[in-house]
Amino acid sequence: MAGDDMRANVAELVEAEFGIGVSVSIDRFKSNGWFAVGLTEAECPRCRSRMQGYRMPYTTKAGLTYHYEKPQKWERNHAG
Repeated sequence: MAGDDMRANVAELVEAEFGIGVSVSIDRFKSNGWFAVGLTEAECPRCRSRMQGYRMPYTTKAGLTYHYEKPQKWERNHAG
């Protein structure tokens, strides 16, 4: 996927990039409009590797545009 084709929900982006299914519990992460931004300075608390970033633009009531950032915790869609 490239350009605007990358604007999906967070779970779809993670699956496309890493081939794993994740579930998200926060509604805004289920919305389409997210895009990948590459590695961030955030570290995985379990393995200490740098985490990928995902962002989504939104507009405030004042007409200012900001970006939501990625969720900090992932839940895998498998038992075990």
